[in-house]
Amino acid sequence: MLNSIIEVELLLLLVEKICVVIVVAYLITRTKHFHNVIDKQPTFGDRLILILAFGGFSIYGTYSGIKIFGAIANTRDLGPMIAGLVGGPFIGLGAGLIGGIHRYFLGGGFTAIPCTLATIISGLLGGLIYELRKKEFIGVLWAALFAIFMESFHMLLVLLIARPFADALQLVKEIGLPMIGANSIGVAIFALIIVNLIKEKKTSSERDRYYAELERKIYEMEKLYRLGVEVSSTLDINVVLDLCINTTVEVLEGKMGFIFLVDEKNHQLFLGSMAKFEDDGVHPQSSPSGGSVKIVKRGELRLEQGKGIAGWVVKNKKPLLVNDVDTKELLSNPIYEDCGFKIKSILCVPLLIKDRVIGVIQVCNKRKDGLFSSEDQHLLVSFAVHAAIAIENAKLYQEVAEKERMKKELEIAHRLQTSLLPDNPPQVKGYQIAAMSVPAKEVGGDFL
Repeated sequence: MLNSIIEVELLLLLVEKICVVIVVAYLITRTKHFHNVIDKQPTFGDRLILILAFGGFSIYGTYSGIKIFGAIANTRDLGPMIAGLVGGPFIGLGAGLIGGIHRYFLGGGFTAIPCTLATIISGLLGGLIYELRKKEFIGVLWAALFAIFMESFHMLLVLLIARPFADALQLVKEIGLPMIGANSIGVAIFALIIVNLIKEKKTSSERDRYYAELERKIYEMEKLYRLGVEVSSTLDINVVLDLCINTTVEVLEGKMGFIFLVDEKNHQLFLGSMAKFEDDGVHPQSSPSGGSVKIVKRGELRLEQGKGIAGWVVKNKKPLLVNDVDTKELLSNPIYEDCGFKIKSILCVPLLIKDRVIGVIQVCNKRKDGLFSSEDQHLLVSFAVHAAIAIENAKLYQEVAEKERMKKELEIAHRLQTSLLPDNPPQVKGYQIAAMSVPAKEVGGDFL
């Protein structure tokens, strides 16, 4: 009964000493050095600072220990264990060496050697667990179980190395459970702090990603709105095409973009507009901004419907996302070699007016990671709806304008021809002559 009371009192005293370590340790977890280790991006300086900090905790654990039977009941192993579990073998072993060597040269007692070895090994094993877990923290429960194992191993080393054995056995009986309990509690509390820190960083990272995604969506919507305003302010088909492809390349962060339109007469696709990304922004195909990409005029680049990526999209009336064009022989399209541009990844969607395809809009080679996503595809599909309407309206206006131009020219030609005709039929003796003017506008002239 007396021994149990002593063990409880010893446990409480050790836990009390640990509280000081926990407070200081919490402050360390708020430093950039600790955060760099958690983020798996530590510098040599970060590692060195944590080695010194956790090594200092180990030394404090020795000095704050309680002398009993010529030995010290302590929390020396706490710092190296946490150092290894958080930072890996280098930090764990470094902290263990500081605490262990200090204990060895402190002298006194018959447990100097086993205690030194236990402290060094606790840091090293913690680091090995860190590596086995692929640099992921093991969590509160497993950290506490690891502490129980290491302190039990500590007691075993005392029994195996310390002499006389009877004194070692008596010491283990007195301090074994309190040291196991105190160190496991300390490790568990520290592990809880680390787990909360990891969750906090994860939440912060997710929040940052959410805000970044929100800002990106707002930017995309603003671009779509501005595009709608710009294309509605002009009915010039070439201006509309350039606006559409420039916006596509800019918003989807591509290196090159194309708009192919359907030529219904010969069942081909022809280049309506093309834009490329340069360091100073996006340039339409008509802008000679230099670089290795050959400028191709509108209508020069042609391909058969049903062939290549653009042809497939026209034929199937479906969007197509290909991030490995080189491995897709059926989808590869050597036609792009005509403009000196190597296609690696491509996103292509149809331009639809109801169920009729008037062309395709496509963007190539994502600038950041080189790969387009399903979100990019969804955005381009939405964008293509507005682009198709704007392009179709511009085409209809162009057709109407062309008809009006022809009508005016024919009216002018008719007036000129009419002015050349006599006002009255010629008078010939013995004949009655009548005349009638019938215009034949389709052939641009009049016949009598």
